[in-house]
Amino acid sequence: GYCDYYTGLIYLYEKQSKESDDCFSSVITNRYSAPSIVPRAYLHLAKSECYIRENYDLSMEYLDKEISLEPNSNDLSASYSVRADMYMNRAFFGSSYIYTIRALACLPGLHTACRNHFRMTLLSHRMGFPTDSVDYHLSRYTMLLDSIHKQRRLTEINDIRIDHSIALMEQELRTEHTRWIFIIAIGVILFIAIVILLAINIDRRRKSQYISLMQKLRANKLKLWES
Repeated sequence: GYCDYYTGLIYLYEKQSKESDDCFSSVITNRYSAPSIVPRAYLHLAKSECYIRENYDLSMEYLDKEISLEPNSNDLSASYSVRADMYMNRAFFGSSYIYTIRALACLPGLHTACRNHFRMTLLSHRMGFPTDSVDYHLSRYTMLLDSIHKQRRLTEINDIRIDHSIALMEQELRTEHTRWIFIIAIGVILFIAIVILLAINIDRRRKSQYISLMQKLRANKLKLWES
């Protein structure tokens, strides 16, 4: 289950909706999937139907299943936000407003909160709310958007640092690898040189022994002839 779920997230990040939907569907149909990821799989399928295919009825079905399986109501902020977007796109501003309020009440994450305050800015204007309401949600949206940009810049800076560190490590490994190759090559050359020197020394000893032996034989022959 986890493998299909995180593979689906990768496909979703790469904007391959069909592949991601297949993975999330596998999570749902897999009876061994962890209970904590099944509601999230329904949520991602609902988002695909809402934002990519604009199939709001099917998206609503997925959201209903997610809500029925999600034990913690504080984790439903994203679900309420998708519902609010669907009602907004259908010009049901009252319903969109209700679900936006519910989404904000669930203490949403940074991106979800930013989206909801942006929607509240539009809804406050269209529904004729006081200017103070429009200004409040607009300021919150702007502040959260700045936070998102700062977070993104920090992430990019950290990614650059990580890439630089990896490049340095790879360079050090290549240098160390080259150093070891050089040391091994020198060792092999010295070993071969020692073997050759030993072979030459042994050959010289054998030749010396052979010459000495021949000299002794000649001396013995001379003694025999003289006698």
